[in-house]
Parts: sequence; C-alpha cells; structure tokens
Amino acid sequence: MKNLLSALVIGLAAAGGVQAQAWPAKTVNLVVPFPAGGSTDTVARPSPPGLPKNWVSLLS
Repeated sequence: MKNLLSALVIGLAAAGGVQAQAWPAKTVNLVVPFPAGGSTDTVARPSPPGLPKNWVSLLS
C-alpha cells in the first residue's frame, strides 16, 4: 500500500508541468463517406465555415 501511494505521488508530481495544446493545432478535414450530390453531401458542404464557432461553445 505504501508503494502504491508513493507511485501515485511521484506520478502526480511528474504530470504537474504538462499542458494541453491549443486544439485544433492544424487543419481538420471533414470526411463525408457518401457520394457527391446526395443529401448528406448537400448538408455537409455549407457546414465547415460555422464549425469553429460551434466547437468553441461545445468545448468550453
């Protein structure tokens, strides 16, 4: 039990300096796995310009 507690304390101390990266750090590709011209494609094409605004509200 003492070894487990020691390992936990050391693990938490080592993870203290870790920070998350800004997300997304690079371009995100939206993949629509259906043929062009279908209803799914018609809905997916105008979506990307509004995604960053929506993602900020979802991730906050």
